[in-house]
Amino acid sequence: MAGRRKRILSEGELALWKLATSDVSPAGRSCQDAGDSRDIREETPADEVEAARDGRARPNGSRRARTPTAPRPSPPNVFDRKLYKRLSTGRAVVHARLDLHGHTAEAAHTHLVSFVRGAHASGKRTLLVITGKGRGSGTDEFNRPRDGVLRRKVPEWLSAPDLSHIVLAFVSAHDRHGGSGAYYVSLRRRR
Repeated sequence: MAGRRKRILSEGELALWKLATSDVSPAGRSCQDAGDSRDIREETPADEVEAARDGRARPNGSRRARTPTAPRPSPPNVFDRKLYKRLSTGRAVVHARLDLHGHTAEAAHTHLVSFVRGAHASGKRTLLVITGKGRGSGTDEFNRPRDGVLRRKVPEWLSAPDLSHIVLAFVSAHDRHGGSGAYYVSLRRRR
C-alpha cells in the first residue's frame, strides 16, 4: 500500500456518500443513538445529491422525473422436481392436454393462449402441451440439433407477458408423455 495516493472526492460525490451512509450506525449503536444521522441529511441539498447521481450539474430547483414502473411478473421458475417425478411415474395426473400437431405457428399460438387461460380459469394446475418434434428433427450438417418451429416457439410463448402471470413453470415432458416433443406446464393458483 505504500506509494498509493488517496483520491479526493468531489463535492457531489461527498454529498452522495453522506446521504448513502446517513442512516448507518456504528456496531452496537442504534439509529436513534447516532444523533448525527439527521444532521447529515439536513445539510445535504436534494439537488446536489441528484446531480451527484447523474454525474452532471442541475439548476437549482429542478428534479429528475421518476417514471413509475409496474412490477414485472417473474419469469417462470424451475419446475417442481417432486411433481415432475410423480408425473413421469404416473402417480400424478395431467389435468388437461393440448396437441398442436399440424398447426401453423399463428394458429398454435392462438390455441395455446386460449388453452392456458381457459385451464387457469377452470382451476387446472398441471397441463401437457404436445408440440411434436418437428419435421426437421435430427441434426444438421454441423451436428447441431434441429428443432421444429412449435418446439422452439412454445417456451417463448409461455414466457411472454400475456401468459407469464399465469404460468408458474414449464419443462420438457418425460418420455411417457412425449419426451422432448411435449412440455409439462404448471400454472399458478387462482386468486
